[in-house]
Amino acid sequence: MASYSDYIQMQNYLPVYDITAESSNNLWGSFIPTQQFCDLLQHTMTALSSADKSKRKSIWVQGTFGTGKSHASSVVRHLLCDDYSLIESYLHTIVDDSLRNQISNFRQKKRYFSVVIKGVEGAYDMPRFALSLQREVKNALKKAGHPSIVVKSDFESAIQYIEEHSTYTQDAIDKNEELKDIASTPEKVISKLQSNDIETYMELEDALRKTIGVTLTSKSVSEWLSETERAIEEEGIADGLIIFWDEFTSVMEAIKSDRINMLQNIAEKSQSCNLFLFLISHRVEEQINGNRKEDIKTMNDRFDTIRYIMDEVSTYLVMRHTFSVKDDSAGYSMLKYNRTGKFNDLLDYLCENGVEEEKIGISNLFPMHPYSAFLCSKLSDYVGSANRSVINFMNDDQKGFSKFIKDDTVFEEKGLLTPEWLWDFFFDSFSLNPLCGVFTSTYLNHKEKVEKMGDDYLRVF
Repeated sequence: MASYSDYIQMQNYLPVYDITAESSNNLWGSFIPTQQFCDLLQHTMTALSSADKSKRKSIWVQGTFGTGKSHASSVVRHLLCDDYSLIESYLHTIVDDSLRNQISNFRQKKRYFSVVIKGVEGAYDMPRFALSLQREVKNALKKAGHPSIVVKSDFESAIQYIEEHSTYTQDAIDKNEELKDIASTPEKVISKLQSNDIETYMELEDALRKTIGVTLTSKSVSEWLSETERAIEEEGIADGLIIFWDEFTSVMEAIKSDRINMLQNIAEKSQSCNLFLFLISHRVEEQINGNRKEDIKTMNDRFDTIRYIMDEVSTYLVMRHTFSVKDDSAGYSMLKYNRTGKFNDLLDYLCENGVEEEKIGISNLFPMHPYSAFLCSKLSDYVGSANRSVINFMNDDQKGFSKFIKDDTVFEEKGLLTPEWLWDFFFDSFSLNPLCGVFTSTYLNHKEKVEKMGDDYLRVF
């Protein structure tokens, strides 16, 4: 028997976008450049290309869980850092002519080198935090085929100390069991440090301090990064350095004022050289209390902070991208016309501001009922993320859109995906949200009674 799946098919599903694990594929290119994304891209271009120091700020993207900010940020990274030949086709998907031309002109002259970090990365104390940044930058340069950058890191300074003071180092090792367990000779310590091993560095520094009162010299990480950026330019690797740091919320929850000050110092370098931070997090001010709240506010002032949200049009576009029309596009269009032609007044009502893009976005989600599509754009108030949640719904083959389009019965009855499908899919999420307590309890209290009246009554209820 026939079904909607004869006309449309689901696309590949990516439940969570990992900015650190996508180098081997071209999934970034599947991103739809919405207006929100174009605003983010414009802010970034202004920061990188402006001669006005007040506009040269590092970027901090903040948004709720699942708004697509990681995917969007990854696209920014590729557009700024990939070979121009690899991004040229994607530029044609950007509707804004001025922005597209600005990126094209910029990229034909300049290219940035990117470092990608995700999560805490040693944020629990100041030394580890600085060493983690150095390690990630050095590893990224090595991976890209540039292992011989001449700027000496703290790891290399420690290696130099060992080479010049081998006897003192051996004495420190012998008197410190923790360091001895890691590496029993100066040569083995050097081998560990050459791999940018943070624990070895920390144990070595502690052992030297306790044994002979020596503290390993360390350079301000902001100065080290700016020197590294300068070396990247001088060696012709790229025209600047940009550090993308995803899931930065976990970092902000762990760090204290000293590391916040360090990040501010790095961000301030953007005004004097081509070094930029690009942080990606939830809205951290709402989650942090006490003295650190003021620290976060001060840190915000050093960044161009961009709120990344999913508006209605963006949600509809993301949902539509989960399926494609098969070869018989004319048949699909005729089917949609025959089954939704009576909804013009409803579309006017749902899109009360008369936004044509919203009407088109809803209509393009056929065979979803217009009301169901509209409700999907409002789900973030109750389940945390309209974007990721509705993508889960669209691709679910047990209770979601993917199941619906394979149901030959609803097709034969000329049915559309109506709101009770959303209710059944998201009910568990509603049950966990105190804001939903009134209507979930009402539903549970009266479900049995309404069910006896018939399936149609229960669907409406």
